[in-house]
Amino acid sequence: MKLLRLPSFTSSPWTQRLVGVLRVTWLVLTFGFRMGMKSVRAVLGTRRFNMPESFSRELILSVEDFESADPGNQKFDPVQGLLEQLRKLYLALEPHLDECRSLAVCSPNPREGKSTIATNLAILAAHEMGQKVVLVDMNLRTPELARLLGREPRPGVTDIDGEFNCAGLLVETHVPGLELLHAGELIDRPGKLLASGVAGVIKKQLVGRGYLVIFDTSPINTSVDGRLVAAEADGVITVVKLQTTKKTQLATYYQQLKGCRFLGVVCNYDEFWIPNWIYRLL
Repeated sequence: MKLLRLPSFTSSPWTQRLVGVLRVTWLVLTFGFRMGMKSVRAVLGTRRFNMPESFSRELILSVEDFESADPGNQKFDPVQGLLEQLRKLYLALEPHLDECRSLAVCSPNPREGKSTIATNLAILAAHEMGQKVVLVDMNLRTPELARLLGREPRPGVTDIDGEFNCAGLLVETHVPGLELLHAGELIDRPGKLLASGVAGVIKKQLVGRGYLVIFDTSPINTSVDGRLVAAEADGVITVVKLQTTKKTQLATYYQQLKGCRFLGVVCNYDEFWIPNWIYRLL
């Protein structure tokens, strides 16, 4: 039995080089297209959303992801860079602070930088701007503020007595002028406690003593807790994470907080390389 021999083709070195160049070009174009579409989708998901009527369009701030910055850049100072961004945020908020003495820092989803923004804003307001500030951890499911400020968990919101007296629960921090009200011991039904109006009572007591109150809340789209706190605050700061927060998630977020006073949006992890003229087209 004879085996069938297939004709063999030999290619010249130039042909092989051309095929290699075409393959590399195809991979580069495919990767670039995918990354470009990802960035465009993220822009469409955050930049083009129709903000509510009460949204202050002067207050939209981009905060870079300083952890991913180029370490070879000797001129880059992440601490000073972050401080400058926070100063811009505070100065944009300042005209509203006479009538908005309690601020709820909210985000649609978990892990969008909400607690970090709230903590650093409180530190800046107390340390540089001379405000008396109380940072209140109203995220009763997954509290973060004690960890961020290097403090051990202590009695807090869930331990407020029947008369809602929170004065004895305030804890001093390493920042002069900044005090912390912990979330307290984890409980099974935090929504029931928040529905009783505890956020409003805390706000009334602390604002009455001349404090600027900053609430850190639970993610709005995951539970009713954050909505109950935001409804009691004088103003809401929205934190979104670029390349992550979707337009549909923002739509749900604003629907959940309908009736709240939106002061502005912090665009966290701003890493886009798309030029401004493309942003305007989108």
